[in-house]
Amino acid sequence: MTDRDEQLELAAQVVARSTYLIALVGAGMSKESGIPTFRGGDGLWDKHGEPPMDGYQRFLADPAAWWAANTIPGPTGGTIETQWQAWLENLGKRTFDVFSAFEWPYTMFQFDVNATVITNPDGSNTTELDVLLISWGQEVLTARWFYWGTGSYPNGTPVARNGWWPQELGWFEDFTFDGTLYWDHADFDWDAAMGYQFIELALPGPDGQFQTADDEPVWSWYPQLMDYIYSDVRNPKSELDAWFRPGTRDPYTAINAHPGNPYYGTQYQVDQAYLEWDLLEGQTVAIILPKDPVVFHDPFRSTWNPTTKVPNFVNITAPMTLRRMTPANVGTWDEASKTFFMAGPFEMGGAMPLFDGLPRIDFGPKR
Repeated sequence: MTDRDEQLELAAQVVARSTYLIALVGAGMSKESGIPTFRGGDGLWDKHGEPPMDGYQRFLADPAAWWAANTIPGPTGGTIETQWQAWLENLGKRTFDVFSAFEWPYTMFQFDVNATVITNPDGSNTTELDVLLISWGQEVLTARWFYWGTGSYPNGTPVARNGWWPQELGWFEDFTFDGTLYWDHADFDWDAAMGYQFIELALPGPDGQFQTADDEPVWSWYPQLMDYIYSDVRNPKSELDAWFRPGTRDPYTAINAHPGNPYYGTQYQVDQAYLEWDLLEGQTVAIILPKDPVVFHDPFRSTWNPTTKVPNFVNITAPMTLRRMTPANVGTWDEASKTFFMAGPFEMGGAMPLFDGLPRIDFGPKR
C-alpha cells in the first residue's frame, strides 16, 4: 500500500466514524490545488474536447449499438468492463474487504460482459447480460452483499446491516444467479451448494465433561458471519473484533469443541463470528437431512497429528437424528422425514458477545 493509499484509507475511516460531514465545494476551487477545471482556460475539455452529453438519449435510441460501443470481448475490456471491474475491486479490497474471511486480497483475473438486446412485441427492449468473472474472493464479497447490503461492514456503524440474508456465508459451489433488474426493484433466483453451513462439533456426554469417552459428535447448524481471523495490519477490518475483551485486543475464550482439533476440550480464543437470527413474521427455515447413514468423527478417540498437522479421525457411521435445539422450543423435528422446521416470529434472546450462533440445531448419530 502506498502513502497515498494509506492517506485515503485514513480519510475514509475518519469519514466513516463521523456523525456529520460538511463539504466545502464550489466551481473552480480545485484549481488552487493543481486540479484542472473542465471549462476554464487550460481545462480538461479544452485539452481533450467536451464529452457528449446525450449518452442516455443515444442509449434509448439504439441500446444494441450502445452496448457494442462500450464493451469489448476478451481480456482487454471496454468502458463498461473497466468501470465495473474498478467498482468490484473497490468493494472487495476496501468497502467489504474480503481478507479476514479469505486470507488473501480480492483479486480479479478476467472480467467480460456480453449483452444481447431483444426487442419485445410491444416495441420495448429487454437486455440480457452474460458476465464472465474469474477472481479470488468473489464468494466472500457476494455473501457480504447479501448480509450487509448498503450497511457499514464490519461493525454496523454508522449504517447497520440491511441486506436481505440474515447470515453471511459464502463458499458457493455450482452457483447460479439469474435476475431481472427493473426500474424500481429486482427479482432473482439463486441456487448453490453451501460449504461450511454445517459445523462439526461435539457435546459433552452425561458426565458433563469434554475429553471423556462419552463425548458425542454432532453436526450443527447455526447462523454465522464469514470472518475467521482478527484484524491486523493486512486486514484492518474484521467481524471477529467484536470478540475482543473491552478496551483490549485480547479475545474471549470458549471451549474448543471441534473433534480432532489440537485444542479440543480446552479453552481457546473464539475463532468464529457467531450471529443471532431472529425469525421474522413469514420467515421459515426447513432443514432436510439425508435418511442414509452419514459419517461423524468420534470426539474422544480422534486425535491431532502434530507431524502431519492433520487430524487422525475415527469414524462413526450412523443415521442422523435431532440431538438438541437452542432455544429449546425454536422448532419441530419429524423423525420419519428427517426434517427440522422453524417459523417466525421468534426472538432468540441472545446477548453479545455470543458464544454460539442462535438458533443452534445439533444433529447426532442415532444409536
